[in-house]
Order: sequence, then C-alpha cells, then structure tokens
Amino acid sequence: MEKKAYYTNHANLSLQIDQGEEVVVNGRAERINVRIIDFTPVGQTGYGRTYVDNEKDAARLDALVAKGHLMSEEQYNAAIIPPSVRMTQVEAENKRLLQETNRLMAEMAKRSGGQQQQSRA
Repeated sequence: MEKKAYYTNHANLSLQIDQGEEVVVNGRAERINVRIIDFTPVGQTGYGRTYVDNEKDAARLDALVAKGHLMSEEQYNAAIIPPSVRMTQVEAENKRLLQETNRLMAEMAKRSGGQQQQSRA
C-alpha cells in the first residue's frame, strides 16, 4: 500500500489504535503488540500529521476520519485554506464545469443535428 496521510488538530497526538494482547511474563501482566501512532506537528499550524502504509492501520484511521475524529488530506487542505481563497477556487471550478457542460451540450446538439439530417435523406 502507498503511504497515506492523516491529520488532526492536535499537533503532538499519540493514538493507540490496537491495544494488543495481555500476556503474563515472570508473573506480571504485560501488553504486547500494542500499536501507537504518533502525529507530528505540521509547521506552526497547530495541526499534526502521520503517515501509514498498511491496510490495517489505514482502515482504523479511516474509521476515525468517518467519525470526525481525524481528517483526511482533503479535509486538512480545506481547513487550512483561507475562506476567500477557497471561494476563489470554488468559483473557478464552477466556471470550468459550466464551460465543460456547455461544450458537451454543443457537441451533443451537433451530433443529433447531423443524425436528423441523415434520417431525412
């Protein structure tokens, strides 16, 4: 699996995603195979980031993203972009989509017009 990024609004979060199992060693109970994921600060933003490269960890973190406890890369990017810049981006994307829709509609009209002329002949 390719590395996947996850974000949090806590710059130095440590997250236990697998509690492992409890075993007895020399008469004492100990946990083994505990999985802890550490988030590291992203500059001075106040956000933390971690990368995972295995399906099991990604599935657990994806579940936390779905619950709103963590952020995907897309959510993080949206969170750090100022609203005025985001608005400009949305307007540009809407304009691009409108132009593409108009181009496709013109192409469909041209094709259907050509088919009508062939059927009349």
